[in-house]
Amino acid sequence: MEFRTKIAIPRYSFSIGHSDRILMMGSCFAENIARCLDSSGFVTDVNPFGIVYNPLSISSGVRELLSNKKYAASDLFFHQGMYHSFSHHSRFSNLLAEASAEHINKRIQSSSSFLKNTTIFIITWGTSHVYTLKASGETVSNCHKLPDSYFVRKRLSIKDIVE
Repeated sequence: MEFRTKIAIPRYSFSIGHSDRILMMGSCFAENIARCLDSSGFVTDVNPFGIVYNPLSISSGVRELLSNKKYAASDLFFHQGMYHSFSHHSRFSNLLAEASAEHINKRIQSSSSFLKNTTIFIITWGTSHVYTLKASGETVSNCHKLPDSYFVRKRLSIKDIVE
């Protein structure tokens, strides 16, 4: 009697080598994988916007890296004593708007440069749900503990994700 299900996994000719430059974006899983790769001597850049779970935010982040977007203090909002970006994880939040924007811009510049020579790009999605600001319709990467009444939650279709 078999007490497990055997799954035949086809072999692919894909491999990762130490000469590859690996950019990873997405969930905390990307950060865990990057940590393992880093400790094994691989060249990686992980989550330039911090942990991001939904496909629309990751897509937006890639576009910002490709255009080397610059953030200004006016692009941020103030909540609970800190300045935040809806496109970034709270690790970019700061007491000073200028300091937050500077941190964001340095990270985008660094990752934008890294992306130009990236040989492997790994994306890990965490959800198909997105939150959009009621006021603007903008999809956010992070709600930064704002009241849920500020947002509309929706589930992306496969077509939305592919597009």
